[in-house]
Amino acid sequence: MDEFQDTNPVQSELLNRLTKGAKLTVVGDEKQSIYGFRRADVTVFRDFRERILSEGGSEALLATSFRTHAELMRTFNVAFSPMLGDLHQDLTAHREQPPHEAPHVRAFAIEAQGNVYKAKRQRAEVTHIARLVRQMLDEQVTVHDDDSGTQRPIRPGDIAILSRVWAPLEIYGEALAAASIPSVHAGGGNLLETREAKDGLALLRFLSDPKDNLALVALLRSPFFALDDRLIHELAQEREKGTTWSELVGDSKRAQLIPVKEVLEKLLSQRRLEPPTALLKLADRLTGYTAVIANLPGAERREADWRGFRELVRDLERGADHTFTVVRWLRQLYEADAEVPRPPLEAGDAVSLMTIHAAKGLEWPVVIIPDLARSINRSRGQTLFDPDLGVAVNFGGEGEDEGKPALYRLIADRKARLEEAEAKRVFYVAPTRARDHLIVTSTTANTQGFCGLNILLQGLEAAGISFSPVPFSPEDAQPPELPTPSPKMPHRLLVEPLG
Repeated sequence: MDEFQDTNPVQSELLNRLTKGAKLTVVGDEKQSIYGFRRADVTVFRDFRERILSEGGSEALLATSFRTHAELMRTFNVAFSPMLGDLHQDLTAHREQPPHEAPHVRAFAIEAQGNVYKAKRQRAEVTHIARLVRQMLDEQVTVHDDDSGTQRPIRPGDIAILSRVWAPLEIYGEALAAASIPSVHAGGGNLLETREAKDGLALLRFLSDPKDNLALVALLRSPFFALDDRLIHELAQEREKGTTWSELVGDSKRAQLIPVKEVLEKLLSQRRLEPPTALLKLADRLTGYTAVIANLPGAERREADWRGFRELVRDLERGADHTFTVVRWLRQLYEADAEVPRPPLEAGDAVSLMTIHAAKGLEWPVVIIPDLARSINRSRGQTLFDPDLGVAVNFGGEGEDEGKPALYRLIADRKARLEEAEAKRVFYVAPTRARDHLIVTSTTANTQGFCGLNILLQGLEAAGISFSPVPFSPEDAQPPELPTPSPKMPHRLLVEPLG
């Protein structure tokens, strides 16, 4: 059994029963156990190791890396030792020669004078990353081709940007697009949190209840109609108390709203006759939604998420094909914080934008790990569970530990230590995806709280790697100039007269 470090206690019990009297071989690496949110428990790996050894089995330590060249591996060995402690194991590299001159690990931090908002520093960090990628491509930095075993100039597909969370990946794609660098949001994250799923839900919510003002405003601002915020604001000023947005749009004489009214009337006339998937398809055809998102940055990712949402709706339709019922089920998924996987996407010759968890088991010549100053959330709910200690409920507030039950504090402390250990393993997995070159960036060089920067800093310093300051520039903090759909653009794509 491979990847054994990701085994959870339920799988452990099944394996114990299945393998009694059988010869079992497990392969795993404790340092790569990063799926705690799926109940993966590294102690399962340790228990099975002890069982195998106690039953006369043997252990083989694999200490040769066939991925990374020797110079980068030596840096990793020094950097990870203080971070991992007793868990650390020095590795040797099968490939001796690096494909390009040092440095093979670079670190950058935004240096801002005064109080600059995190969002602006992050935009500046993203702009700097796009420049670094553009520079490497323009200079044709040499990388190792794993298929041929030779060296060649770098291509966009040789680069990955790996984030601990998937939410900021879109702005990396925007910055790369502004620098004429292709990128693909290859995976990770929750389909329900994507822009395309929210657009589709807004459409279905409005069709199930035309008095849903919030849904219609979201629909008007989406690529379905692409009305700008100024027009939305003017309409809001015109709306009288008690008037719904549906009535407001229907009564408006504005020229920009004529095609909008025609499309909405057509959709509303079909809402009781057609299932939700048919309504989504009709709206797409009438407005050219797919054509619009196909011309936005990250088009392949957007189109895949749009297809994924329609497939989710099709699955829900099998229980009931009434729009109201499907919308109610979608709301329940949102309220339950359900995780619906996004459709996987092959990057091709484009920069891969991916979460660290999704990147496990993959590799690229160049890996960029951004946003190291982002805090790792360790907030606690009112109820905590522990398989050994049981259940604890905090009847107080979310403040200091004073007044919280002793068992609650004990479980919270245990969870905090487990999460801290796993976070260190996450920041071991991410850098080791690199074959030739690693770049780490941060919005600040100052460690604040529990974050990736805090985890990596001691090891980077031990390896002689310091953060190069990147002076903050207000121009770099501005969103990049990107093509946006014209308010009239979707409605030029009507393929048949309405009415």
